[in-house]
Amino acid sequence: MQNQDHATRVDILNDDVEVSAIEALLHEEQIPYALRSYHDSALDGMFQTQQGWGELFVPEEHAAHVRRLLAELRDSLEQAPSDPPHVDDETE
Repeated sequence: MQNQDHATRVDILNDDVEVSAIEALLHEEQIPYALRSYHDSALDGMFQTQQGWGELFVPEEHAAHVRRLLAELRDSLEQAPSDPPHVDDETE
């Protein structure tokens, strides 16, 4: 997305996983977007650990749809198991 002046901030993205996943969805739906990272190399990314990865901007006409996509994405990420299932290696 070339011009953030006509863009609406959708939300703050939490981490790299969320960024990658929403980017894939936006590419798939051909929705233009812009990301503004909070990373500051002088502070070694301190803002990202406190405030989130950064901001997502889309054209106003896509904002409501992208907010729904992001909410669904976050729900699916929360439901995904964080650890692989434990396999008991004991032999009988």
